[in-house]
Amino acid sequence: MHKLFSDNRWEKRDEMLRKLEEGKTLVVDRYAYSGVAFTAAKGVPGLDLEWCKAPDAGLLAPDLIFFLHLSIEEANRRGGFGEERYEREEFQRRVVAQFETLRDENWNVVDAARPLEDIHADLCKAATAAAEQCRKGGVALRTLW
Repeated sequence: MHKLFSDNRWEKRDEMLRKLEEGKTLVVDRYAYSGVAFTAAKGVPGLDLEWCKAPDAGLLAPDLIFFLHLSIEEANRRGGFGEERYEREEFQRRVVAQFETLRDENWNVVDAARPLEDIHADLCKAATAAAEQCRKGGVALRTLW
C-alpha cells in the first residue's frame, strides 16, 4: 500500500512541476511525509524509516510544511477520537516520533490546540509569505531525501 501511494505521487510529479513552472502555488495535503511516518510507525520488520523514504526519493520537496501538532491528551478530549483504526494512543505516539525524525528547517510546527481562527491566521500568514518569496524568485526546487 505504501508504494502505491508513492507511485501516485510519481504519476503527478510532471503535472506538479509544470504548474510550478507556470507560477502556480500548490497546496498538497499530507504528501510523502505522512505515508512515511504512518508506515514506519507500524513497526513491521523491514519497513523502517529509510525503507519508507526510498520510494519517494527524488520527488519535489515542499517549500513549506505545516505540522499541526496536537497532544494525544487533547485529541482524546475531542469528539470522535479513537474511532478510526490509526487513532490509538500508542500508535499515534509512534507516528509523532517518526514525524519528529523527518522534521527539518522547512517545517512550521503549529499548536493545533489553539482556537481555529488563530491557527487559520498563522497558516495564512506563513503560506502567503512562502508564496511571495517564490513569486520573487530565487527559490530553487528541491527534492525529497
